[in-house]
Amino acid sequence: ADGIGLHAYWQTDAASREATFGAPWLLLPETARYKPLYVLEYGNTVPAGRHQDYLPQYKTWLHALPANVVCATLFLLDGTPDWSRFEITEPVLDWLASLES
Repeated sequence: ADGIGLHAYWQTDAASREATFGAPWLLLPETARYKPLYVLEYGNTVPAGRHQDYLPQYKTWLHALPANVVCATLFLLDGTPDWSRFEITEPVLDWLASLES
C-alpha cells in the first residue's frame, strides 16, 4: 500500500495517546510505520460532550502527530440522532479556521 488510513477515537486525555484509541499508528508493524498515514476520522467520543468542549485536547493531539501523518479529519457529522451533539458550532468553525494560520 502507498499509504494507510486510520481512525482515532478516545474519551480521556490519556486514551488520546494510547495505541488502541488515539494513536492507532502505534499498532502498525514496523515495516508500515513510516508510510504516509491518513487519519480519516478523529475525535473525543464522550457521550455528553461536544467538539467545542474538546478544542484544547484536539490541538494537543494534532501537535503530537507523527511527521508522516499527511492529514487528520475531525469527525463532524453522521446520519443518526445519537451523533447530533457533534454539531458544527461557531467556536468549532473559529478553531478550525485558526489552524490554517
